[in-house]
Amino acid sequence: MKREEPLAHLRVVESGREILQGNKLFPATADVGPDFVPSPPSNEAILGQVIAVVDGVHVAGRYQVVAINRGKKHDLVPGNALGVFYRGELVRDRFDRTNWSAYTANYDKIRLPDERSATILLFRVYDRISYGLVVQSSEVIRRGDFIAHPQYGHKEGGSMDFTR
Repeated sequence: MKREEPLAHLRVVESGREILQGNKLFPATADVGPDFVPSPPSNEAILGQVIAVVDGVHVAGRYQVVAINRGKKHDLVPGNALGVFYRGELVRDRFDRTNWSAYTANYDKIRLPDERSATILLFRVYDRISYGLVVQSSEVIRRGDFIAHPQYGHKEGGSMDFTR
């Protein structure tokens, strides 16, 4: 059997993922236009959700691609940076507001604040879906994590009264 395409040797210097037998190698092209400018979204109230992690894995980290359920109809454009947040955990409230120094047998549940886990940069935006590259990550990203404006949760709140 005669091979039609020429053979080549390849040395892998660095890899972000495993390479398996049968994987294909092809030249990568960056398909971003001259109008691609990293920026925050114009819609400061944008809220959405991570709906998929590309490549069929369950979690994503730095340099992986995620799909979100927001797009052009929500004023997003390629180059927009968005924060990814995971919902605060539901925990038992052990704080007694009448006696500041004691733990109590209080079984009320409270939700901890939402925590930012990553930043994504959108590179492909359709009407109601967008794809973004994870450019920074401190925690894994899961399907269902929510996305918001990068300044979400950083508004000036002033002082809070914890005695109420």
